[in-house]
Formats: sequence, C-alpha cells, structure tokens
Amino acid sequence: MGKLSRMAQLRPPDWDAVKRQWDANIYTTQGKVFAGLTGLTALAMASAFFWPGNAVARFFGGYGLTCFFPALNLLQLRRWNRTLAFPAALVYAAITVLTLLTCFSFGNLLNSLLLSLSFICAAASDRLSFVFKWNPPFDHIGIVGLSLLLCLAVNFLSVFFGFGIFISIFIIVALFIVARSIFGRRRYRRWF
Repeated sequence: MGKLSRMAQLRPPDWDAVKRQWDANIYTTQGKVFAGLTGLTALAMASAFFWPGNAVARFFGGYGLTCFFPALNLLQLRRWNRTLAFPAALVYAAITVLTLLTCFSFGNLLNSLLLSLSFICAAASDRLSFVFKWNPPFDHIGIVGLSLLLCLAVNFLSVFFGFGIFISIFIIVALFIVARSIFGRRRYRRWF
C-alpha cells in the first residue's frame, strides 16, 4: 500500500482535521450545501446501484449517477474544502461496497474496486491538485474533464480487465494444447 500511495501521492487528511472542519462548517451555508450535495449524490448512487430500473437512474444514465456525478461532486467539494472531500469519498466508496455485498459477481467486484479507488484518488491524490490552481473558468473546465476521465477510466478499465482475463485464459489453454501436442504421448495419431 505504501508504494501505491507514493505512486498516486495519496494524502488523506487527519481525522482530527476532518472533525475540526466539520464543527467549523456544518452550521454555515457552505456546510449545509456540502451535506445536501453529499446526501443527494449518495442517494442517487444508491438508487442507480440498487434499483437500476429507476426512472431517475434511466434518465441521467446509471453509470453517470454511479461514477461521473460522484467524481464531479468530489472534485468540486475538494475545490472548496479538501479536508471534507475525503469523508464524502468514503461514503461513496461504502455504497459501492454495499452493492457488491448484496449482489456479488466478478464484474461487480472489479467495478466496485475501480470506483472506490477513483473516488479516493479524486479526494486525496496530489496528482490532481494542479487543476485547482488554474484561473476560472479553466479550473471548472478541468474539474469536469477530470471527472469525465475518471468515469471513462473506470468504465473502460473494467472492460479491458475482463477482456484481458478472457484472452489470458485462452492463451494458457492454447499453450497447453500446443505443449501437449508436441511433448505428449501420441495415441491413435490424435493431435490432442
């Protein structure tokens, strides 16, 4: 985990700092907006995961509600208060894990892992901090672009991993058949 943390430069905030920021901001207008946005995004994610036939999830796109909008929300929260973006990322990651527990499959396992990592990286990675130093409106364009890139990465990495595993199994079986045909005992002149 240490090498992964150094590679991504993940820097989660200290929980005492989170508690201080929560106490300082929860009764302000910005704190109420933070709580409302986090709660609404979490509800939208839960509805898209647990009820994929939901009309709201179909209207906005299930994958957008479970990946793009939460990542966009996290990056906007981080622009305002980096310390409070991390607990929101943990809430979103917990929803994906709960979905995995209710409906376990290899595809859900891979998607849950990639989604959780993307949320943690969006909230705690120093590699993304250069976007927040841009002047408006380029910082907002960069936030939307990063959210879209995270969404596409999760979407296509899961497809890539699934396809890669299928190809790996196929190659192993083909190599086994070739090795068996070269070095194995040939009975009745069969090739396998």
